[in-house]
Amino acid sequence: MGRIDPKDISFDGFPQTCRCILREEEGRQWLELVYGTVEVLKKNGDEFFRDKDYKNAKGAYTDALDELEVPLNTTRKQCEATGAGAEVSSQLLAALSAHEDLAAVLLCNRGFAYIKLKKWDEAIRDFTIANRYCDGERVPEMEAYMSSQKPHMMTIKMKCLYRRSLAFKGLGNFSRAFKDVVSANAFLSMYPHQMKCNIAQTKRLFGNEIRLLAKYPNHAPPDLDFQLKNKIVLRNATWTQLKTEGRKKPASTTGGCASVMYDNCIYLLGGESMVEFFMEGTDQFWKFDLTTRRWTNLSSGCPLGPRKGATAVVYNSCMYVIGGTDEVDKDCLWKYFFRENRWERVGAKNFPEFLAHHSACVFEDHMYVFGGQKTDDGLDQTNSLLQLSFQTRKWTRLSGGKQKSWNICMPETRNEAAFWANESDRCLYVVFGEYDREKPVHLTHYPLEDAWKFDLETHKWSEVMQYGNLPAPRTEFGFSPLGGSSGHCALFGGYNQSLGSCYNSTSCQQFTYFQDTFIFKPEIHSWMQVHTSDGKMPPVRAGAKLLSDPDSTKLYLLSGYLGGSRIRPIEYDDIWVLDMDHQKSKTTRICPGCGISSLEKRLKDCGGGCGGLVSYCGRACQVKDWPNHKKVCKKKHSKKKKGNETKI
Repeated sequence: MGRIDPKDISFDGFPQTCRCILREEEGRQWLELVYGTVEVLKKNGDEFFRDKDYKNAKGAYTDALDELEVPLNTTRKQCEATGAGAEVSSQLLAALSAHEDLAAVLLCNRGFAYIKLKKWDEAIRDFTIANRYCDGERVPEMEAYMSSQKPHMMTIKMKCLYRRSLAFKGLGNFSRAFKDVVSANAFLSMYPHQMKCNIAQTKRLFGNEIRLLAKYPNHAPPDLDFQLKNKIVLRNATWTQLKTEGRKKPASTTGGCASVMYDNCIYLLGGESMVEFFMEGTDQFWKFDLTTRRWTNLSSGCPLGPRKGATAVVYNSCMYVIGGTDEVDKDCLWKYFFRENRWERVGAKNFPEFLAHHSACVFEDHMYVFGGQKTDDGLDQTNSLLQLSFQTRKWTRLSGGKQKSWNICMPETRNEAAFWANESDRCLYVVFGEYDREKPVHLTHYPLEDAWKFDLETHKWSEVMQYGNLPAPRTEFGFSPLGGSSGHCALFGGYNQSLGSCYNSTSCQQFTYFQDTFIFKPEIHSWMQVHTSDGKMPPVRAGAKLLSDPDSTKLYLLSGYLGGSRIRPIEYDDIWVLDMDHQKSKTTRICPGCGISSLEKRLKDCGGGCGGLVSYCGRACQVKDWPNHKKVCKKKHSKKKKGNETKI
C-alpha cells in the first residue's frame, strides 16, 4: 500500500463528524478514523460494562455499530466498484481498513457483553467477524505464511480468540475452545511487543484456561449439559449401536475404504490395513442389509483388486468407483449393478489416472471429483475439480491442478475433504481436508479449516465465511450429505495431530481424536453441534465412514480406528446409527430481503401488526419485502407481539 494522505480521504456517505488520523510506527502506516457519535456511544458502552450493566452495554455498542454501518458499507461498495474496472487506490483501501478496524473493536466489546449475558451464539458471531477484520490485506497468489496481519490490531485479534473460546466453552464445544485459546496464546508469544496488555498477567490467564480445557480426555467433559438450549446446538438426537447378526463380517481397517448406501443396504469396498508396518489396500467387498442386520461377502466376484483411498457414488441404480489403486490394468472407472451383482468397466475420455484419497459427489447427470493425490507421482496432492458426464462419458477439468503455493482464490490442494452438492444454490461445497506439509515431519498432515463453494453456473470459486458452533480443525473425519434436498452436511470424529489433549488423569498427548458430531448448513454458512439426549456417542475414532439414509434423517457410522503412542491401535468393525428425528433447535432467522442470517448480522423484528413475525437487517430490506409481507402484517394487527425485541 502506498503512502496515505489523510486529506485525500473524502468519500460520499461519510458523516461530518469523521476525523482521519494518520498513525505510523516502525515504518508502518495506517489510518485511524474517529467518529464523534460512535466514540460517545462506545464510551457509554464501556461505562455500562464497568458497572456490570451488560444489557445496556450491549445496546450502546450496537448503536455505535449501527452508526458505523452506513460509511463502512459505502466504502466497501466503492472498493468493489473500483476494483471491477481498475486498481483500487491506496487511500480507498486505507479507508476501508480503518472502518473495519473500528468495527472490530466494537464487535469485540459487544461480543464480551454477550458472553456476560450467556448469549453464546451472538458472541461467536461477533468475534468471528471481528477476527476476519483484524486480518491484513491479501492478494491473489499470496502464500499463506505471508498473509500479513495488521500489527496494530494484534491485541484485538488475541482478545477475539480468547473471548470466543469462552463462548465455545459455554456451549460445551471444548475442543474448539481449546484450539482458540491456544491460538490466542501463540499470538501473545509471537508478537509480545505489539500487544497492549499486561503480558505476564495475560500469559497466566491463558495458561490457566489451557490447563482447564486440556484436563478432560479428548476434550469431552463428563458433566456436559446435553440439554443446553441454543440455536447452534441440535438437541435430543440419539446414537445407537446396531447389533449385527451372524459371525461373518468384513476385516477391520484403519480407513481408506469406499462406501455407499442403496436400497436399505450398506456397501463397503477396500480399505487400508497394516501389513508388516506398511499400509496396504484390501480387496474386500461386502454388503450389510439393515433389515436382516447381516453381512454378505461379495468379494469373490469383484475384479477391482486391492483398493485404498477410492471413492464410490450412486447414480441411476448403479455404483461407480474411481481411484485407490496403482495397478495400470485396473485403474479405470468401474460400474457395479446392484440388482445383478455384476461389475463392468466404463470407458471414459480424459480419465484421471492414479488418483487416491480424493472426494466425489453426484449432481444431476454428472459426477464431480475434487482434490486427492497422484499415487504414481510421489503422492503429490492436487486441487483439481473434475467433471464426468454420465451421458457422454467424458471427463472435463473445471479448475485447479497441482500447485506448490497457497492461492486465496480457490481451495488449496488437499486430501479427503468434505465435498457435496447443494441443490438449492447449485453449488459444490468443499470443507476442511488434509494438507501434506514437507516439514516438520511430525506435523505433515495439516488440518485445513476453510470452506469454499463452486458455482456451477459461473464456474467460479468463492470462500465461505463460517459461523456458528465451529468444529475444531481435523483430518480423517467421516462426512455425509443429509438425506433429502436440504443441502446440509454432517461431520463426525477425526484426528488432529497438533492439538494436544489429556489421555488420562495423569498423562497428556500431543494429538486428539474426536467423537463429536456437527451439521453444516450452507444457506446460513453455519455449524451446529449435535447433543444427544443421553450423552451416548460412538467411541473416539478417525478414518470412519458416515452414510445418510436418503429417506430419513438417520446417519450410519462404520469403520475407523483409534491410534496413539500409549495404546495399541484399535480398528473398529461396529456400526452406529444417529437418529435426528427428535432433535430440537431454535430457528435461525433469515432476512427475507437479502437472505442474510442472524448468525451473520444482527436482525431486527418488524414493528408492525405482525408482532415481529419476520426480521430484517435494515430499513431497505423491510421496504423491499413489504409487498409480500403487508398481507400478513395487516391481518395480524390485533395480535401484536410483546417483549423487549428491537423494532424497526
